[in-house]
Amino acid sequence: MAAFMEGRFAQAFPSFGSERTGAPVMAFCRIDDRPIRVREPLVRPDALIV
Repeated sequence: MAAFMEGRFAQAFPSFGSERTGAPVMAFCRIDDRPIRVREPLVRPDALIV
C-alpha cells in the first residue's frame, strides 16, 4: 500500500509448500518505478525481512 501511495508499482505473493495448512510460507514483494511483469520467486533480494 505504501508503494502505491508513493506512485510506485508493487507486487506481492505467497509461496506455499505442498502441505499448505500449517506449513511454512515464503512471501515475496517487489517494488519498482516501472511496471513489473515477472511472476517468479526472488533469487537475489535487495532486502530480507524475517
